[in-house]
Amino acid sequence: MQFEFNKTSALKNAEIVAQKKESQLYSILSGVGFLFAAFLGFFFYKNRKKNKILAKQKKLLEATVDEKNVLLKETHHRVKNSFQIVSSLLYLQSENIEDKEAQIALREAQNRVRSMVLIHQRLYSKDQLVGIDSKEYLEALTKDIFEMHQFKKELLPYKLNIESLVLSIETITPIGLILNELIVNVLKHAYEIITPESILSIDFRKKNDELILKVIDNGKGFEDEIKDTSFGIKLMNALSKKLKASLDYNSSLSNGTEVILNIKKFEIL
Repeated sequence: MQFEFNKTSALKNAEIVAQKKESQLYSILSGVGFLFAAFLGFFFYKNRKKNKILAKQKKLLEATVDEKNVLLKETHHRVKNSFQIVSSLLYLQSENIEDKEAQIALREAQNRVRSMVLIHQRLYSKDQLVGIDSKEYLEALTKDIFEMHQFKKELLPYKLNIESLVLSIETITPIGLILNELIVNVLKHAYEIITPESILSIDFRKKNDELILKVIDNGKGFEDEIKDTSFGIKLMNALSKKLKASLDYNSSLSNGTEVILNIKKFEIL
């Protein structure tokens, strides 16, 4: 009996010790859990506070960007209006001149200004304020030139194959001016008579690390070298240097002319 009693007492003591250890373990786990919960709560509080600050900063930045976009649009609008006034003045002046060569010179100057009007007009009317789509711009520019510079009674057909690239203003402006000169030269000199077979082809695309502009006609062609005495040729040479481009002419009598502009300096957005 004494043995059984001692055995029972030992078991009870062991149970009491086990319960104490279990209670201590629960207390430790509860403490660790509380600390972990407190850490998470603090972390979420700091993160929420940080998110609120970031949200305020984001709203402020968006408001600033919107304000700058409005100002930039207004700038393009005013530049476009200024160019348009100059273009209108040149047109009015050309209408009051009887000398045909002077009249043509003023029309050419007006068309150069119009090529820049189109750029700022598109920047003003589009959401994209820093770049111009080459396809949209060059197609509109070509149409505009043909409407203003038809020197023959018959209309010269033309074909466009232009790749869509978003180019910076510094890139697209000289390209537009060079294309203007090339098209006007074709309309003025390439054809004595416009026939059903007459056609002007314009090709623009990116190939490797260059932009390539080709203007090809099937007109009368020429054999002599190009002389840089005219203002148009001088302008194209100066603009080509700005683009680090080469301007090559391939022509022969009765076989038309191919002009290739290889552009090495450009910016695609």
